[in-house]
Amino acid sequence: MVFTDRTELKSIEQALQESEARYQGMYRLMKLMANTVPDLIWAKDLDDCYIFANKAIREKLLMCEEGESPIGKNDLFFTERERTLGHVHTFGEICINSDAAVKRSREPGRFFEDGLVRGAYLVLDVQKAPLFDEQGTLIGTVGAGRDVTGDMANRKAREESDKRYRLLAENIRDVLWVVDVDFNPTYVTPSIRELSGYTQEEFLSLPIDIHMAPHYRKKLKGLLRIAGRESSPRAARVSGRFHDFECLRKDGSTVWVEIINTAIWANNGSLQGYVGVIRDTSKRVIAQQELELAQKVALAASQTKSEFLANMSHEIRTPMNGVLGVLQLLKDTSLSPLQEEYVDNALASGTSLLSLISDILDFSKIEAGKIELIRKPFDPKELLAAVVGGFGSLVDGSRVKVKCSIAENIAPVIVADESRIKQILYNLVGNAVKFTHEGEIAVELKTVTVPADSRLVLECSIKDTGVGISEQVKERLFEPFVQEDGSFRRRYGGTGLGLSIVKNLVEMMEGKVVLASNVGNGTTVTFQITVENGQGGVEKSKEPAGERCGSSTPIHILVVEDEKINAMVICAMLRKLGHTVSLATNGLQALKMVDEFDFDCIFMDIQMPEMDGVETTRAIRLSTKGRIKKVPIIALTAHAMMGDKERFLAAGMDDYLTKPVEMARLVEVLRRLSLSGRCCH
Repeated sequence: MVFTDRTELKSIEQALQESEARYQGMYRLMKLMANTVPDLIWAKDLDDCYIFANKAIREKLLMCEEGESPIGKNDLFFTERERTLGHVHTFGEICINSDAAVKRSREPGRFFEDGLVRGAYLVLDVQKAPLFDEQGTLIGTVGAGRDVTGDMANRKAREESDKRYRLLAENIRDVLWVVDVDFNPTYVTPSIRELSGYTQEEFLSLPIDIHMAPHYRKKLKGLLRIAGRESSPRAARVSGRFHDFECLRKDGSTVWVEIINTAIWANNGSLQGYVGVIRDTSKRVIAQQELELAQKVALAASQTKSEFLANMSHEIRTPMNGVLGVLQLLKDTSLSPLQEEYVDNALASGTSLLSLISDILDFSKIEAGKIELIRKPFDPKELLAAVVGGFGSLVDGSRVKVKCSIAENIAPVIVADESRIKQILYNLVGNAVKFTHEGEIAVELKTVTVPADSRLVLECSIKDTGVGISEQVKERLFEPFVQEDGSFRRRYGGTGLGLSIVKNLVEMMEGKVVLASNVGNGTTVTFQITVENGQGGVEKSKEPAGERCGSSTPIHILVVEDEKINAMVICAMLRKLGHTVSLATNGLQALKMVDEFDFDCIFMDIQMPEMDGVETTRAIRLSTKGRIKKVPIIALTAHAMMGDKERFLAAGMDDYLTKPVEMARLVEVLRRLSLSGRCCH
């Protein structure tokens, strides 16, 4: 017989029983606690099936029957069962999959989940965390949710209330109103009486369109059509936007108002109406209307001024053509030294007068925005050398030196408006010559920037040692009509428009102009312009300027001019060039002569009585339509505004020559026709 001591084994068994009893007691306590709290508490396995669910989640969300356990079932099971039983259940449909998010991140998270449970709206503030075993292996998720449905509703109600009261407090001086979806007012503040003359009761009892001026009732109907009754996107197009209306007051007078409305939405998303602010904007609207009227008046005045300046330019250029033309002809006759001096002085004075007229005309064009840049290829070195060289004879060489410096990086050919660049240089170098009595005038041209495209930025500086400019005048010197000395003892002439024209022309060429000066220490003017690099493009013309049409081959020219002196001048100039000239004093006579004779070229005045130059040109083109040879017609006119040249060419003319006529320009026009083969036999 064998005896075994079981004392130790009995002790171990008793300890295990006591431990299990304690565990069961703790589990029952934890379960009791979980079922007692109002929050929803649960745990799920990796397949999202419940492994624990307290009383709150079973009754509020899962809707379990008495004694029913959700263990082993997932949320989809309860959703399908609810819908099968005919209940509306949408809880969690549009929420993030929080179980998957927690398992993926392996980190706790907070989520707001909502939807309908048996038709009642439920919002849960959910805290979820991953569930790990003792070895750290993920075995599921655990969560707790608090019912915040009532809190959310109360919060939204407070926000809506605060929003309305804030709107009222901020706009109490204006009229506040509430309207339904059809814009029928349901509430309006007492301030409506001051705005419209109606009491609150009177205003609310009348249809809304009664308060609108007749031509604004259509706008109101359009606004209602855009808003719709329940369409949220369309209502949003009206909500938060200002709308101007002309309204009728009770006494029949009108008032301009500005209305801004904010849409009011119900919890289910339906449009309830609008809350809005009505503000009296009569002063602003009337001021705007007066401004628009003033702009129209100013535009009309500007157009009238432009027409006046164009007419004045024409009327002055016509007699100036006679004066300068006769002086040019007289200069080529046998004169004594004293007579030659008189003629030179007269020509200089006439040219100066013409320059003043051109400045005024250019300024009017700039004001009206009627200057267009004509770009063509030319050599900038030749241009600058010619301009600077032309001023060399105007200074006392023993006291003032004129220098010209051109950088090596200047392109041999650029594309820009040569005549406007020349005008800029003439103004700036001319000012330096005018105000410098000792020292030097230095003109420098260089390339400062080469952009990625074919453009170049040129910089030209004109530095002198002249009298300088005071600080108070320097800031305004580029404004029109501003000069350093405006007294009766002025030592220097001019219109005061030169620098204003320079500034505008430089800016048209995408550039800028800067002036630096001090009284007694000279002045430096620097300007930059943007041009195109002409290398590899069209080469500038190389034909000698002195080559004259008819210098070896005389032609027969018809001059159509009604002014006696101007006719005498142009005829004498043409005869001096060796051509045969016939004169017609009006358009009808010109038509008759064209029928009788075969002319090689016609110079046509524009402004003539009975039949002007445009009408005469069209008649000539019509009457000579069947001829093999088309006689070239050159417009000879004092009309020098933008668009005149294009208008004359469109009428059938071949070229354009403005008065006063210079011999060199006359030769150039004939040379162009000769090179084209149009004016010679």
